[in-house]
Amino acid sequence: MIKERLSRLREKMAEKGVGLYMVTSSDFHNSEYVGDYFKERAFITGFTGSAGTAVITPEEAFLWTDGRYFIQAAAQLEGTSVQLMKMGQEGVPTVEEFILSRMESGMTLGFDGRTVPAATGLRYREKLEAKGAKVDASLDLVGEIWEDRPALPAEPVFLLEEKYAGQSRADKLANLRAAMAQAGAGYFALTVLDDIAWLLNSRGGDVAYNPVVLSYLLVRPHGIDLYANADAFPEAAVQALKDDGVVLRPYGEFYDDIASLPDGSRLLADRERVSFALYSCLPAGVALIDKENPTYLPKAIKNPTEVENEKAAHIKDGVAVTRYIYWLKYTLGKEPITEMSASAEIPVAGSVICQICCPSVPVGGSSGCTGFSGRTGSPSAADSPFCASPSSCAASSSCTASFPLCPLLCPFRSSPALSRAVSLCALSSSAFPRASAPFSKVSVPAASRL
Repeated sequence: MIKERLSRLREKMAEKGVGLYMVTSSDFHNSEYVGDYFKERAFITGFTGSAGTAVITPEEAFLWTDGRYFIQAAAQLEGTSVQLMKMGQEGVPTVEEFILSRMESGMTLGFDGRTVPAATGLRYREKLEAKGAKVDASLDLVGEIWEDRPALPAEPVFLLEEKYAGQSRADKLANLRAAMAQAGAGYFALTVLDDIAWLLNSRGGDVAYNPVVLSYLLVRPHGIDLYANADAFPEAAVQALKDDGVVLRPYGEFYDDIASLPDGSRLLADRERVSFALYSCLPAGVALIDKENPTYLPKAIKNPTEVENEKAAHIKDGVAVTRYIYWLKYTLGKEPITEMSASAEIPVAGSVICQICCPSVPVGGSSGCTGFSGRTGSPSAADSPFCASPSSCAASSSCTASFPLCPLLCPFRSSPALSRAVSLCALSSSAFPRASAPFSKVSVPAASRL
């Protein structure tokens, strides 16, 4: 199957005159974790890990990934003709070094510029032009052969109330405009999903395990356009955004509007975060102010409401983990327990404490899953309740996890400690003393019922 896909891709490359074609793991927003629609690298190579870059030549195919995925990638690439390039290993060139070594005068490097940061695309363009080669960033060749490609996600959107966010949307937007004025910018393009979620106090589910909404934001001198799927927004959310000067526009119109900015405009945009496609479609008369997104640092600074919610969340997390480990102690030796059956009990323990919308990392056995090991999150969801609707959760005020992890996993967010504990228990039935009461009868101390 992968060999057939590669053959069809090479046909497209030949049609477009492309010598090398690069496929990244990113979406149109430079995200680390992406929705199914954007998993082109997995489609063309068969490797499903979250990080990696593929480069296809007329005769060969290569995949770069890091040490977390060497074993998984080797297994998934077997029989595909895709060669594994182990990043960081001696003698293995970087993606850029490899591309530059293969490109010759007159050749073209192709990629989808919407999935490559502007800074990266500019670097390739400069270095290849010096060799007499060029870049074509207008090509989504994998998309052209992906016949059953999933649709763009459009999960329901909800807005956080100020009692959860700690700061109103209007105040955040006012602070943003002040930062723009200080930078001398009349326009600001924001494409990072977690920054948009923080700025607008909006939450969704368009990326698995991340509470974000697939969207772009363009701040104008006299208005703000939010490019997203309007069908995902309830009427109340649309009106609340409109009251703060934010108007919904179709997701697909963002690049057209960037290309239509008036001459003399000054656009604030971070070249490390916006796409090469955005940079490429800027009119010649528009000045780009390349500065870090003014939403980035404020997002990481927690206000008193967020701090208190974070503390309460950790208490809830502790209760949930305690309940889970009690269940493990009581059940061990009385019935077979595998990593999969043990992980299936995690949401049960968490649901006793709070209504959890979804896990924030895949939990399961060791076959390509993360098990119980928490991953360190970005500041993106540091104020995100993981309830389907905060108002429907009796404990919603304490559902504010400090990382994009299931509340029950927060205490273990960057450590495989719980995973190791479960594995040890499975090996030795004497690892824990027998409990004398069933899990359902465990009482939670009053101090923990916050």
